[in-house]
Amino acid sequence: MRKIVLLLVILLCSIGAFAQTQGTLDAFNKKGKEVGACPLKHTSVKADVSGFLARVTVTQEFENNFAQPIEAVYAFPLPNNAAVDDMTMLVGTRTVRGKIMRREEARKVYETAKTEGKTSSLLDQERPNIFTQSVANILPNEKITVVISYVETLKYEDGAYEFVFPMTVAPRYVPNSVKMGDTQKISPPVAKTRAGHDISIEVNLNAGVPVEEIRSDSHELQTVNLSANSASIKLKNETEIPNKDFVLRYDVSGKRIEDAVLTHRDARGGFFTMILQPPDKFITEDVTPKEIVFVLDTSGSMSGFPIEKAKEAMRLSLENLYPNDTFNLITFAGDTSILFDEPVPATQANLERAKAFLESRSGAGGTEMMTAIKAALEPSDAQDHIR
Repeated sequence: MRKIVLLLVILLCSIGAFAQTQGTLDAFNKKGKEVGACPLKHTSVKADVSGFLARVTVTQEFENNFAQPIEAVYAFPLPNNAAVDDMTMLVGTRTVRGKIMRREEARKVYETAKTEGKTSSLLDQERPNIFTQSVANILPNEKITVVISYVETLKYEDGAYEFVFPMTVAPRYVPNSVKMGDTQKISPPVAKTRAGHDISIEVNLNAGVPVEEIRSDSHELQTVNLSANSASIKLKNETEIPNKDFVLRYDVSGKRIEDAVLTHRDARGGFFTMILQPPDKFITEDVTPKEIVFVLDTSGSMSGFPIEKAKEAMRLSLENLYPNDTFNLITFAGDTSILFDEPVPATQANLERAKAFLESRSGAGGTEMMTAIKAALEPSDAQDHIR
């Protein structure tokens, strides 16, 4: 039985790159000369979303339609914050699995295996969101299936989580002075016409909390709501050209605070995630009253620009207090000044007095801070305010 070697390498690099489209497998002969591209037959994406985490499995099917053994390099995009943790490659009837190694060590073993005529594979991250897959010694007419698994955290904005599966990577500026030795690997053109490549996407969603709305501005969806918290989502049209990113958003902000506990168990043991989801809107009465004591350094070291920026930050803080909050303002330099005898409600009159007190301060004197710190830490009589 021939020994099969597969190396999976995941490293973060720093420089942006060129445009590329998902599903390009470029073929090279024994001399390292590019002879064309192998067709990508199908891409299947299955994502299990739990709360704000997604476990994604991508399956890609290719075929060596050349009359000679080839080495193939496949460039494909993944989310910037994805962590690839598993890869399986099927070449004909052979199966190989991935192993994570340091880049230089992995490349050395890969080149040795390739020279010896063994089927080998190298997964490398050329850019923060572009991985390249190198596969050596693929025989004519052999089918190649690559299965990659990764995890990612989802972006949260305006009360909704966003799951994105990149099908293209937009061009990024690279100065002329920067030489890119791997341009061939990462710059095939974006598909504009039919190329025999279909894509299917299936998302199993368990938000943990009630989902208000599921939508996509990029693709038409087929959604089956399984419960208030979960749904099964698929592409409505699975035969369209995969030339734009798939973007799925689901709203979870309702009228009240929602909470959930999501659990997971595997060979390593049990894990859980607790979710506290704030409401989309709130009223002032819902905000827990706070007691805030501000301490400001007005010593000589703060003279000029520092004291002006500190005053600006203080004004902003005062303006964002709620009417039910209480506050006090303490400054220190060579001595300590305390505005109020005790924390006072954040009324307009008290806020104006605090601003006037603030404007009278200047950066001068020594730095005797201990009295100010002790005053700020004095116990409070407030029973219904957090401090």
